[in-house]
Amino acid sequence: MPKARSLSNSLMIGLVAGIILVSLVSLLLSNVYISEKAQAQLSLAADRNIELLCEILEEPLWDYNIAAVKKIGRTFTVNQKIARVRITDDTGTVRYLSEKEDSPGIMNRTADVSRESRNIGRVEIAMNPGYFSRLKHEMLNTSLMVVAVLLLCLPVAAWLMVRLFLQRPLGDLSDMIKAFARGNFNPPEQSAPVREFEPVVTMLRSMGRKISDQMQELQNQLEERRKAEEALGKSKKLLQETQKITAVGGWEFELSSGRLTWTEEVYRIYGVSPAEYDPNDIDRDFSFYPPDDREKIESAFKKAAREGIPYDMELRFVNDRGENLWVRTSGKAEVKEGRVVRVYGNIMDITKRKEAEAKLRRNENILRLFVEHAPAAIAMFDRNMCYMAASRRFLTDYDLGEQDLTGRSHYEVFPEISGRWRDIHQRCLAGALEKAEEDQFPRADGSLDWVRWEIRPWYEKEGEIGGVILFSEVITEQKKYEERLRQAQKMEAVGTLAGGIAHDFNNILNAIIGYAELIRPEATGKAGDYTEEVLQAGRRAADLVRQILTFSRQAEQEYQRLYIQFVLKEALKLLRPTLPATIEISQNIDKDCPEILADPTQVHQVVMNLCTNAYQAMGDKGGRLDISLEQLTLAAGDLNLAREMAPGSYVVLTVSDTGCGMDRQTREKIFEPYFSTKKDQGGTGLGLAVVHGIITDCGGSIFVYSEPGRGTTFKVYLPAVGGGKTSQAEELQAAENIPEGTERLLIVDDEKALVDMEKIMLESLGYRVTGVVSSTEALAVFNAQPEDFDLLLTDLAMPELDGIELSRKILGRRPDLPVIVISGFGDAHKIEEARASGIREYLRKPVAKMKLARAVRKVLDQGRAGR
Repeated sequence: MPKARSLSNSLMIGLVAGIILVSLVSLLLSNVYISEKAQAQLSLAADRNIELLCEILEEPLWDYNIAAVKKIGRTFTVNQKIARVRITDDTGTVRYLSEKEDSPGIMNRTADVSRESRNIGRVEIAMNPGYFSRLKHEMLNTSLMVVAVLLLCLPVAAWLMVRLFLQRPLGDLSDMIKAFARGNFNPPEQSAPVREFEPVVTMLRSMGRKISDQMQELQNQLEERRKAEEALGKSKKLLQETQKITAVGGWEFELSSGRLTWTEEVYRIYGVSPAEYDPNDIDRDFSFYPPDDREKIESAFKKAAREGIPYDMELRFVNDRGENLWVRTSGKAEVKEGRVVRVYGNIMDITKRKEAEAKLRRNENILRLFVEHAPAAIAMFDRNMCYMAASRRFLTDYDLGEQDLTGRSHYEVFPEISGRWRDIHQRCLAGALEKAEEDQFPRADGSLDWVRWEIRPWYEKEGEIGGVILFSEVITEQKKYEERLRQAQKMEAVGTLAGGIAHDFNNILNAIIGYAELIRPEATGKAGDYTEEVLQAGRRAADLVRQILTFSRQAEQEYQRLYIQFVLKEALKLLRPTLPATIEISQNIDKDCPEILADPTQVHQVVMNLCTNAYQAMGDKGGRLDISLEQLTLAAGDLNLAREMAPGSYVVLTVSDTGCGMDRQTREKIFEPYFSTKKDQGGTGLGLAVVHGIITDCGGSIFVYSEPGRGTTFKVYLPAVGGGKTSQAEELQAAENIPEGTERLLIVDDEKALVDMEKIMLESLGYRVTGVVSSTEALAVFNAQPEDFDLLLTDLAMPELDGIELSRKILGRRPDLPVIVISGFGDAHKIEEARASGIREYLRKPVAKMKLARAVRKVLDQGRAGR
């Protein structure tokens, strides 16, 4: 690479060469200039000399003083400048002539000498060429000397000028540029060494300031960028955390590359890993939506990609983990030059919101249904006393028909409302609670009703009252009922007295009927007839006592003859709407079944309990409920005839389900009071126990057939009622079928006559009987030899210890001992209490021999089967 030349040397050489060239040119021009100047000076000298000569010669020529003329001529000829002088007078005579031979004259001048307007002579001169040459040489020498001096001085001056006015400014510029190179763009302020460099210096300084400003701005931008990148990183992290919290993910699809990009939250919603799942398989992405929703999202996405149509929709979604979600997905197109280049959007997991909305709707529906269908008059108002909701009972109680009160003012609906009520409303809106147990309400027809009401504020949030809620109840009928209640309480006292009398009378009847039954097999002829009459009278007296107990609400209603098929149809009609649609009901009801003797309400209760148990066994998953009713005649020795059943005609009710079924241990306990397999669902354990009691009271039997996983079948046998009364022969025939036994029995009753009678009855059937008339004595006998007894038969109402307390103490030592309680009362509460204490059977007085024998045999056999 050639070495760079020095600007100063080049400039110096250039300046010297320029000076020499200029000097040569100057010499040539000076020569021309000097020649012209010499000629001009010589011409000027010629003009001046001839003018002066004419002026000097005027007087001599006027006077014709020739000597003076010649003297004057010689004087001028001596002048080195003049080469020739010629003077003539007015006659043309040459008065003087002088001409130098070695110098031909040049630059001739001729002038007339005049005086008083008359020509008195002529003068002619010629200039000396030698003088001209000398003058020219002198001027040229002077020029050469000047040029020589300039040739000597100008390079030095040029060097000084270059040094001072070029190298120094250039050095300053170089220092400034070096400072720029070092990054110093703000050199100290100083004036430029030469004015010509001021623009450059100014420009450089301006450039430096701009560069410095730009550098500072660039630094600021870099710092801002660094901070922005840090903020962006934080924002990105915050966005990721926010996306996790809000369950919102973003995505974009580049149409040119066909590439789909997801944020981390989208992967989480899909339940996939970014390292293992490629979102660019769009068909696979859409496969997470159910078919109906997939068609919607695919169509919306294609329209956005092709036509730029945005979308926003809520869809169902099943992610890779099998979780059922709800998502909200939206898309928007970016359009450039009329063409879609990108589609972007977001996807949000809104499952919790959907669940909350569903729960809110459910709660709103529940609240609305509660308010609308509440069996009380309820109205809800805002702060302006405009209706927000009102129950149907409110509309009914206040004769408002089927109006929609929502949004209407209470004072518009009741324009005649008094100022007292307005004041009450304002106090409640201020936070007070107002109520009245009895208040009069005037009707539009002028009648008065009694109402009970309460008005209290409700709060939108803590400390902020949203309005008031009104609870009211028309108690006009209640006040009437209260009067009737007072009358009924009087009658109840009478009934209690009648019940007490009936209880004592039952004991008497029990002895009469029992002893009559004892002597009837041995009585013949007239004695037999008399005995039969005694029995008939006893039975009529027992019916009368039962009516007294019914009146005093201590016994069930009177049984009546009825066709069970009609009760069954009515019960199933009411049952169908309460069962889910997943349960199929199949009916097979024989319309020609004979009558039975029963309480219709109790039969209805039996059907409802059995069908409800069947539904609960099947649950919401559903199944089949089969209900049949048929007539069946059972003879002695029939395999279907249970020990406690008598031969004869029966109406058989069968209820079967396809539910979960029961094992043997459960089957043995289902008729026990308070035993339930549904206690976690609110079961009381009394349903089947009540069913068993009702059927037993009707003289029937109930059986259950079930296996785990194979459903359950209940069969209810109810005796059919014939056309006439049972004859004595038939009763005797039935007596021949009385079950017998040899077990040891303990009988307790505070009536000695009843103890003796029951002892004789049971001993006649083969049993070994110990009878006592005191509960404390019975407890002592039992405690002395607890293993000697197989059954306890006790009266319910006794002094000291009643039958239930005695049974509890005995069962405390012998839990397996069968217990039968006999009572003259029909109190349902006592019956349930007895059964809850572990008592196997409950009999009402008077007790016939057949009924007592069957009950004893039944509980003994049950106890043996349970061991």
